[in-house]
Amino acid sequence: FLQFAGLRLTSSTKSAILTQMMIVTVPIIAYWLLKERLTRRRAIAIAMSLCGAIILSTNLDFQGFQNGSSFLGALLTVAAVFFWAIFIVITRKYAPLIECFWMLWANYLATALLAALASTVTGETTIDSQGLWLCLFLAVFCTLLPTMLYNYSLKVVDATSSAILGPLETISAVFLSYFLLGENLTWIGMGGAALILSSAYLVEKD
Repeated sequence: FLQFAGLRLTSSTKSAILTQMMIVTVPIIAYWLLKERLTRRRAIAIAMSLCGAIILSTNLDFQGFQNGSSFLGALLTVAAVFFWAIFIVITRKYAPLIECFWMLWANYLATALLAALASTVTGETTIDSQGLWLCLFLAVFCTLLPTMLYNYSLKVVDATSSAILGPLETISAVFLSYFLLGENLTWIGMGGAALILSSAYLVEKD
């Protein structure tokens, strides 16, 4: 909710940059709460992954950094990043102890109940058949399956590594957009992708 609210009040460029701060936020919180070690190799991987994610998400076009932006919008986006980081760290803490299915069930049951309550407060209670099918598709293929796989991965991968590997999602989106939607893939974007892949290599070798 905070991420959506922030995006309405700030520019997409600033939102993209601030959202990538997750790569740095998770290792810091994981260091304090989970005592995960932060080696020099991991620090380099964090820097490379962050730079690559910013390059890939902005294509080094920062003209919209100030346009349509506000301090409140940036603050909401930063708050969203903080809560997402807490979510990742807490999930990592309990993933080895609790079955992933039950973690998923508890998470999305609470989310569904709170979303239903919010919709009644805002008056947004109607949806057409096309919207219903879209919601079903997003729920299964873009929410349930990825989160289930992510929960399983956190049984063997620590929170810091998962944050560094997170921008691989952006790479997937860029290449799928290139092949399926015919969107441009610039040399700058490919450089950002190379940085992210290199950071993943460093984590794997750590």
